[in-house]
Amino acid sequence: MKTLKSLTPNQIRAAALMVEGLSGVAIAGALGIRAETVSRWKRAPAFAAEVRRLVDTAQNGTPRERTAALLPRAFDALQDALDDSRPVALSLRVSAAAALLDFAAALGERGP
Repeated sequence: MKTLKSLTPNQIRAAALMVEGLSGVAIAGALGIRAETVSRWKRAPAFAAEVRRLVDTAQNGTPRERTAALLPRAFDALQDALDDSRPVALSLRVSAAAALLDFAAALGERGP
């Protein structure tokens, strides 16, 4: 069985995206792979274990662990805000992402 260290970077990112609620098709699109590949990964014990670990960390981890689990989403929100010129809900997303990044910096968190 693969361990976390033996999962590919795409598999690790796919697990994180899955925990964020993206569909297999959306994950495949984000990673530039086929949806069938994501479906196959979902059945792999090591991949499923990584998804469970991420869910558990996000729900039950220490503040530092929970912050680290949210950092990719904060960075994504900031990137989306920089790329999107529409003002609708933009300030809220940026404020939330900035607050999380400030909190992470205060904890000395470097992210995954």
